Amino acid sequence: MSVRIELADGGVAPSAIYPWSVSGTVNVGDVVALDASAAKTVLRADADNASARPPIGVCIARSGSLAQVALNSEIASGLSGLTRGTAYWLSTSAGQLVSTKPGSNAYAVGVAVSATELLVDGCLAVLDGSGGGGVNSVGVTSSDSSLTVSNSPITGSGSVGLALNTVGVAKGGTGLTSASEQGAMLYATSTSAYVAQAVNPTFKNRIINGDMRVAQRGAAAVSANGSFPVDRWVYYKNTGATASIQQSSVVPTYFANSVGLTVTTGGSATAAQYAGIQQAIEGCNVADLGWGTSAAKTITISFFVRSSITGTYCLSVYNYNGTRTYVATYSVSAGNSWQYKSVTIPGPTDGTWYTNNATGINMWFDLGTGSNLQTASANTWLTNQDKYSTSAQANVIGTTGATFYLTGVQLEVGSVATAFELRPEQVELALCQRYYWLNTGTQNTVAIGLGTTANNAIFYVKYPQTMRAQPTILASVRIEDVGTAYRTATTGTVFYGSDSAAMNFGSSSLVAGRCVILNTETNQTNFLSFNAEL
Repeated sequence: MSVRIELADGGVAPSAIYPWSVSGTVNVGDVVALDASAAKTVLRADADNASARPPIGVCIARSGSLAQVALNSEIASGLSGLTRGTAYWLSTSAGQLVSTKPGSNAYAVGVAVSATELLVDGCLAVLDGSGGGGVNSVGVTSSDSSLTVSNSPITGSGSVGLALNTVGVAKGGTGLTSASEQGAMLYATSTSAYVAQAVNPTFKNRIINGDMRVAQRGAAAVSANGSFPVDRWVYYKNTGATASIQQSSVVPTYFANSVGLTVTTGGSATAAQYAGIQQAIEGCNVADLGWGTSAAKTITISFFVRSSITGTYCLSVYNYNGTRTYVATYSVSAGNSWQYKSVTIPGPTDGTWYTNNATGINMWFDLGTGSNLQTASANTWLTNQDKYSTSAQANVIGTTGATFYLTGVQLEVGSVATAFELRPEQVELALCQRYYWLNTGTQNTVAIGLGTTANNAIFYVKYPQTMRAQPTILASVRIEDVGTAYRTATTGTVFYGSDSAAMNFGSSSLVAGRCVILNTETNQTNFLSFNAEL
């Protein structure tokens, strides 16, 4: 630790820890690092040499084998050629400063306060928002042998490294043991390291309705191919087996909803058959992943799963036409018990991945597929192979009475799963309404319009959210003419936009120029819906 000496004029003298022993050639103006082989000894720092980094300061005086060093928060004077206000970094040339941050092994040294003076500031990289290590880290030494280094340039047994973008703590018998304790760190029950990762503060989870709480279409069970048990999640199947799937209250701790499937008539899938649960993610919500380029980012998918059938399970991600597919595996080791899983997938550097309002990524949870849709190459990117699983996939759909539940699904950037992002109710609903909006309820007014003829009325509807694309309309509504009874309405010409629609409804005994009301009646058999699902 440096010692600061306050001067009478308010200045601060260079470090009073003097002298430092010198190893090798060290000149005045050289950036120096600690020599790991000798106490209180410095040598020329070098960004490319792991034994000569991180830098601790700048040599400002030299006498024989001894040197004086300006440390953090001190002024190194007697330099030359500096540009005032410019940040300087450790060079890959031993002892030198550079004003351009290296592409890797970036170690901050300080900021020039004049052409000949440098304020030594090892925290510069933190302010800059960059990674690197070395000076950008804090080392805490402990005598507790259960604490070891993880994801930090600080090395040696018995230390905890705190780096700029990650925190690593290796668990030695005790530590985080439940989801309630995880906070921003990875939840695990093994002795593997917990690692916290910098993430976007909002919308880190690219999955919409990952906790299955929004079900605009209702909580009743569905079974048809292409049906939605909850918003944004669709059940696809073409097997002879039958199942019901719906929003469920069977949940792990801290969740209120899941999506649950029960097989009513089991049956194995033939070669080309499939069954699974899918969410299509809009391209503009994953454009920053850079998939299909050399800068493609890694993602991690995490979720809670419960099934009556134990064994190997598969999930897959693929582009809009299945020309690039990745099948990952996970294990359900205990039946009828909630388990937390995470799968890390490297970003693909080729293929076509939409970044507009079309499908960017499809994510599929498999429940039993035929041999034509199985791959022998899990955990790798496949080209032009329409695959959903491996042959090891548990055949949930093949067992009458089998159950499968899913919730807490999160897809985020990075190689580490973090805590599920719980968004406010109104936010999650608004995200869902970009793709589907249902207006229903007991005598719920849908729109106010105007009779144009005795047999037609026109209504204007403003969607609660701008929709992904021009929606399709499905309606079962009534028209109320002021002062008269309700009348059945028949959908006529509709003029769509992405944020509103003008709709003609046919009826009878209307009066041109009279105000009319479009409404639902008593339940979901009377409704007006707009659908812009992917």
